[in-house]
Amino acid sequence: DAEDEVASFHKLAAPLIDHVKADEPTTKSFTVLTSDQDPLVVLVLERYDDKANAYEKVHRKSLQFLDFRPELSKLKPVINGSSYDETGMGFYERNASEYERLASGRNASTAAWCLAAGLFFESEEQVEQVLKAAKPFAEYLYEQEPTTLGYLVMRSDQDPKKVMIFERFADRETAYLSIHRTSEAYLTFQKELEQMDHFIDEMEPFREE
Repeated sequence: DAEDEVASFHKLAAPLIDHVKADEPTTKSFTVLTSDQDPLVVLVLERYDDKANAYEKVHRKSLQFLDFRPELSKLKPVINGSSYDETGMGFYERNASEYERLASGRNASTAAWCLAAGLFFESEEQVEQVLKAAKPFAEYLYEQEPTTLGYLVMRSDQDPKKVMIFERFADRETAYLSIHRTSEAYLTFQKELEQMDHFIDEMEPFREE
């Protein structure tokens, strides 16, 4: 059944993930996340130094990737892929000692609760405005919200009017709801967003595996 197929996916992906971590220094991160709303939905977040070399020449031509793709096809998954350029604003994770402390002795990756929010804007000028507003907000999060484990601002490389904000928190109830969403900095940033013509395309919660 579908749950068995998800388990098969994780089993198939394990050797590829091990290879990426050990032998692909140009892959910045390769994370598998499971939807908080639907256990049959999996998100693979891949980050590379660049597309032409790190992704196309190194990752996609590795033996592990070439073994993985045909086996994945046999599971007949519905694949919806999007690609983005990182803007240089924000951070994906904190230094190891801080990360360890926040996880309270647990493996940090299993502690993270994530949110992927895709935003469409009416114009590229509005995108530039939101990027300008996001910069001090991301800096605030890194300096003042230690339970916000990551906050990446990305721009679609196919649609310049689409922005993706990928957020990682120590947990949902405290780090996200009680601390992040009630801060003055968050409320200020949200007000700036509300002044622009935009809509949220997708806001999906995930748990890191």
